[in-house]
Amino acid sequence: MKPIQVPLNIGSETFKKLLINSLYKTFGWSFDVCVQKWQELYDTYLKDMSPTVSAVIECDYVDKVYRNSYYRYYAAKSHNISRDCIRLSFFNDANNDLLSQEMELSKWRSLYSGFLIIRPTTMNLVGRNGLAPFIFIDNDFLICKTQIPASVNGLKVSVEAFPASSQDCETMLCAETSVWALMEYFGNRYAEYTPVLPSQIIKHLRNWIPSRQLPSEGLSWEQISFLLKKFNFQPVVFPVGDKVSRNLVVGSYIESGIPICLVLNNSNYCNSNPQIEDIAHAVICIGHTKISEEAINNAVAEDYGGYSIVDYNDIEKKYVFIDDNFHPYQMDYLDAPTERYEDEAWKHCEIELAIVPLYEKILLSPITVKNIATNYILLCGQLQQTEIAMRIFLASSRSYRDYVCTNDMPETMKNMILKLRLPKFVWVVELSDRDLLRKEMAAGLMLFDATEPKFENLTALEMIFYNERAILISRDSFEPLVYDKVGNSMFHMYNKNLR
Repeated sequence: MKPIQVPLNIGSETFKKLLINSLYKTFGWSFDVCVQKWQELYDTYLKDMSPTVSAVIECDYVDKVYRNSYYRYYAAKSHNISRDCIRLSFFNDANNDLLSQEMELSKWRSLYSGFLIIRPTTMNLVGRNGLAPFIFIDNDFLICKTQIPASVNGLKVSVEAFPASSQDCETMLCAETSVWALMEYFGNRYAEYTPVLPSQIIKHLRNWIPSRQLPSEGLSWEQISFLLKKFNFQPVVFPVGDKVSRNLVVGSYIESGIPICLVLNNSNYCNSNPQIEDIAHAVICIGHTKISEEAINNAVAEDYGGYSIVDYNDIEKKYVFIDDNFHPYQMDYLDAPTERYEDEAWKHCEIELAIVPLYEKILLSPITVKNIATNYILLCGQLQQTEIAMRIFLASSRSYRDYVCTNDMPETMKNMILKLRLPKFVWVVELSDRDLLRKEMAAGLMLFDATEPKFENLTALEMIFYNERAILISRDSFEPLVYDKVGNSMFHMYNKNLR
């Protein structure tokens, strides 16, 4: 007998009855409330999952995040609230008849698709979760993901996903949930960071907030940034009210594989509609939909002194959000980040600020990178064509070197890059055109030192490859070293940041 019970299809009547019964026994709610909560769970999460998904139900589960909130807040309430949760563990298979207790453990691990915690918080039922994007019907996107460890009936498993949770409306609202999710992601992905619990968020803000902290009234953008700094980041806050800066800032950092906390409000809509409720909200942007050929064809080029530049960030695409009012991986345009809402007050929210959690040594901004890259392109001259496509992103030098080693770049170009003494992080500007973008190919690149805040006198520039010419910058004199006829530099674009 294997340690995992047979999963039930999430759309089956058997699964529905068993989960309602589990809510009744574990949380002590009335039967009518359990039915209502089942329907809420199905409408907000389960109905958007693939019909091939099945789940295992585990009752009396101790969840670290909810238990932390329970002892800090819920245990003091006058009416009894359960300290235990229910865990749903999901498995994906095209033929659910194959799922049986006799399966090999390696098969269980390969089919495991994530988990979802159900907590006894009646306002929002869903707690901590890590759900593989492919179990949702609509999953044509590229996002930041990390391995999240879990277990099913004692069997250790893991899922590649972005962590999420709904707000419980008392100890954690949207801002706290966003900070928690960011730290859960970075803490599972990088050794420099550690996941946090709700009590740690409260502790760090104790001297900042002059009034009581529980029940929570939410956080300001300053407090969100302050928390990220406390948790070992050097965050940068960008006002992104206009479309140009919004596309460039959000697009470049997302293309770099860095999830961003976005601060939303509907103040512009309220100014013309005073009767509408003021909304302030925080979400995390983690990726974007795949670029279509039509979007590439329709992209508007910017004119720069006789040359046209197509910015990859300006190509139309939806972005992927972790919004605690919905299941993970919601998709909307940056110009209308809450279009999915039905309520008019929510539907007209706009992005006010982008809070970027950066490693301390990343100092150069994408705005500066684009400015100096554009100027260098024009100064180089001898361009193959009057229109160039430009894609800007960050990469660690370690990851980029690995990519160069396995890429189809010409050997001369590879050797020059591998011999460079690159800093810990580099800004990469890939140069191509519309035809190459459709094939996910580039014809040239520029490398910038992301740890260098200065950009005068070519300080940040490391090298340029374009039109069979290489320009390297001497570290001693900052003089350009020009190499002609280095070979055709066509190669596949970097794809390690988003998956």
